[in-house]
Amino acid sequence: TAEMMESGSRRLTFIDPEADPPTPAQIGAYAFLAVVSVMCFWISLAVGNAKKHYKYMVSVRVFFPLVCLVAAMEQGTLVSSGRYYQTNVDDDKWLKFLYVMRSTVAPSLLILMFELTYMVHKGRSVNFCGIFFDEGRRINEIITTPMISFCLRNLIRCVAVVLLAIGIVVNLDLLQDVSHDSLAGRTGWIGLVQDDRAWEEKTHIYLSLLPMAVLCGCSFYLSLILWRYGTQSSMVVHSSILNPWFYPFFGTLALSAGQLF
Repeated sequence: TAEMMESGSRRLTFIDPEADPPTPAQIGAYAFLAVVSVMCFWISLAVGNAKKHYKYMVSVRVFFPLVCLVAAMEQGTLVSSGRYYQTNVDDDKWLKFLYVMRSTVAPSLLILMFELTYMVHKGRSVNFCGIFFDEGRRINEIITTPMISFCLRNLIRCVAVVLLAIGIVVNLDLLQDVSHDSLAGRTGWIGLVQDDRAWEEKTHIYLSLLPMAVLCGCSFYLSLILWRYGTQSSMVVHSSILNPWFYPFFGTLALSAGQLF
C-alpha cells in the first residue's frame, strides 16, 4: 500500500524488511564479527585503564571502547535480524537506540585519531601541525603554539559535534525539507554517483555518507603523519617503512573502501 511504501521510504536502517532473511553463512559471519568486537571492547577497556599515559585521555579510555561496543551491538542485531522481518521496524525502540549509538562512531574515532596523534608527537617532542614541543610539553614561549593548539583541538571537537548531529538527524529521519530515501544507509558513494536522479533528490543518501567521509579524510592525513613519525622519529628505529606505525593508514584504507559500496 501507499502507506507502507511511505513508511519504507522514511526508514534508515541496515535491516531491510523487504529483503530475504539472512542466510546461515551471513549469520555466522555476523556472529564472528560480534565476538571479535566484544574482545576488542574488553582489550581496549583494559589497556585504556591500565596504561598510565592514558589516564587523562577520555578518547582512549572511553571513546574507543564505545566504538567497539557499538560494533558488537550492531553485529549482534544483524545476527538476530530475522525477527525484524516479522515486526514493525519503525517502532522498534532497540533499533532507534542503536541508530543513535551508531551516530557516535564517526565523531568518536575522529577525536581518538587526533588525540592519539597529538599525544604521540608531544611525548617525543616532535612538531605537529605548527605546534612545537620540548621535553614533552608545548613551547608556550612561541606565541603561535598555544593559539594553534587551542584552535586545532577545538576545531576537531566542533567538527565531531557537527558529525554527531548529522548522524542523529539522518538516522532518526528528523529531516523536514529533505526527501527521505530508502537507500540511505544501504549504499555507498559508488551507488550515489551511479544513481541517475538529480542531486537534490539524493540529499538523504549524501548526508548519511558525509560523517564517515569526513572521518576518512581526516584519518588519511593523521595516519600518514603517524606513519612518518614511526619511520623517522620513533624511539624504536625501524629498518623499513613497513613498520607497525602503518596500521592506522591501512585501517583507514579499509574503512574508506567500505564506504564505496
